[in-house]
Amino acid sequence: MNGNKRYKADDYVYTLLPDGTAEIVQCEACFDEEKVPATLDGHPVTAIGEEAFTGFSLLTAVTVPEGVTRMGRRVFLRIEALERVTLPDSLTDVGEGLFAGCDEMKEVRVSPEHPVLTLVDGALYDRVGKRLLWVPPAREGEFTVLPGTRAIGESAFEGCFYLERVTLPESLTEIGDRAFSDCCHLERLTIPDGVAEIGVLAFQACQRLREIRLPDALTYLGVGAFRHCGELEAADLPDGVAMVRGETFMGCSALRHVSLPAGLESIHDDAFFNCGSLRDLVLPESLTRIGRWAFFGCRSLTRLTLPAGLRDIGDHAFEACFQLTASCAPGSPAERYCRENGVAMTP
Repeated sequence: MNGNKRYKADDYVYTLLPDGTAEIVQCEACFDEEKVPATLDGHPVTAIGEEAFTGFSLLTAVTVPEGVTRMGRRVFLRIEALERVTLPDSLTDVGEGLFAGCDEMKEVRVSPEHPVLTLVDGALYDRVGKRLLWVPPAREGEFTVLPGTRAIGESAFEGCFYLERVTLPESLTEIGDRAFSDCCHLERLTIPDGVAEIGVLAFQACQRLREIRLPDALTYLGVGAFRHCGELEAADLPDGVAMVRGETFMGCSALRHVSLPAGLESIHDDAFFNCGSLRDLVLPESLTRIGRWAFFGCRSLTRLTLPAGLRDIGDHAFEACFQLTASCAPGSPAERYCRENGVAMTP
């Protein structure tokens, strides 16, 4: 049998792994309370693939059988009615974002003897990888992440609409993609000094987030990290950040002050799109590229010095910046861009 070939048994599509066991790649009809079969056509089920259960909005509970050792990324993505999942002791490899977008999830069941997974204060941790995997979306008020945790996993807090404060441990080094996305009531957060990576859309739509301090160790800030944080007022990017990726501060309508590091090389597409309050900004001399629509709608920007080394400015980069007057080195690519695109310049 070819390991890439797909087979079907009952409502499950699966492939065969090199050892002859089965990996479920898709469930075709799952409703109410689903017990995943331990075998398919006589093959022991040992893995469940990425997004295998996605799309079954009426699924309320799932029991994963003993023998399954691996579950892929976002297995239960956006199952709106899902409330309870039981995981086996055999499971040792858990993909990121297992319950991403499952806003009604209330409970994950694991045994106290599980070799990898543990529940603390209702939250699911990988104690071997020292990752926080999931926090119940209905959690309110305050939450303290377990000391010793190194990573906040993908979508771990996603959809915790009523969570106001989170305490992160000093051991933390990574905040994953969408980790705090849609935490609408989160007001402030202190990121520990050792955090080097903040993932894609990590704080998207944290609408009440006003204060955040980025640590000096930070080197990676993902696309859309603070997109639509409507009350965020200021951000100071540390020296290790070499680029502002696309949509990082898009729609941060209250953002007034941004401090960019001296070694910044590029500002990508839509990075500050519709930051209508932004007025305090200095572009470093190291900057060589500004992407398309990067500062579109920054209507409070009045003066900006475009560095002499700035070689590439994308289409509509300063469109709808109605008060902007730019200062450019004579004969520079920036001066040529301003002339060709109608950006006012100082004499």
